[in-house]
Amino acid sequence: MLFKKKLLKKETQQEKLLSYLIKNKNKWISAKDIVNNLKMLQYNARLYQLRRRWFTIDNKLETKKTRYWKKFKMGFFRLVL
Repeated sequence: MLFKKKLLKKETQQEKLLSYLIKNKNKWISAKDIVNNLKMLQYNARLYQLRRRWFTIDNKLETKKTRYWKKFKMGFFRLVL
C-alpha cells in the first residue's frame, strides 16, 4: 500500500524576514528583535539576499550605555516602501 505524502513547502528564512519587515514597514527593528522573534542568527546574510532582490532596506547603528556606563552598539533595520 502506497501512502502519498504531501510535500509541504517550508517558509524560508528569507521569506520569514521579508514578511516580518513588511508587517513592521517603516519602523526600525532591532537586531535583537529579529533574533528573538524569528530565531534567526544569520539575519545579515538574509538581509543581503533581500537587497540583491532590489528591496530597499535601511540600517542604522546606535550606541547605548548600560547602567554601569559601558557602551555597546545595537543595529536597527527597516524596509522602505
